[in-house]
Amino acid sequence: YGAGDGRLLEVLSRRGAIVVGVEPSASARGRAAERGIDLFEDLDDSSIAGSSFDLIICWHVLEHLENPGAELSRLATLLAPGGTIVLSVPNLASLQAGIGGDRWFGQDVPRHLTHFTPDGIRRIANRSDLEVEGMHYWSLEENPFGMWQTLVSRASGSRDAIFRLIKRQPLGDTARGRAASVFGLLLALPLLVIAVPLEWIASALGKGGTVTARLRRRS
Repeated sequence: YGAGDGRLLEVLSRRGAIVVGVEPSASARGRAAERGIDLFEDLDDSSIAGSSFDLIICWHVLEHLENPGAELSRLATLLAPGGTIVLSVPNLASLQAGIGGDRWFGQDVPRHLTHFTPDGIRRIANRSDLEVEGMHYWSLEENPFGMWQTLVSRASGSRDAIFRLIKRQPLGDTARGRAASVFGLLLALPLLVIAVPLEWIASALGKGGTVTARLRRRS
């Protein structure tokens, strides 16, 4: 659910899984089709039968939805009894969110409409008749960079300077903003030395920048 360009479904299909994907982005669906993966635009368009899936993956999707609790409940009805939803979201209770405040990299407003704590995930899971089987707080892809960018933004007063540089985006809309971004980039290397071990420790203590949960539909 939120299949992007279909890479994950392609891998799972090669390993023998029967896969179905939902992705609202037309361009992403086009790239998936080039991989031989046909995706539905939304659940209403899919005619997917209830209680038909062993596993649903919802990877950094819920934070983009206007009503994530309702969508999670809807996804739960598609699981066979004992089926599993694996979801991952930015962790509002993380150390990097606490340090960054309004400059936390994971905030990403306005693309992110809702933010979650581990307790918040437990609450919406319970409303959806889902049991939390486990949570973990480390993502090599997400966490170290999130802490690094957050520290740089907080120290320099810039906004996501490293990310903007990587994406070849303007470093700011004003001269002051561009100057803050340049200052942030100068701080980037020394702060990287701090960011990686700090995030590793935070994740080990349940305060990592992301939370990944395994939710099982009650029989």
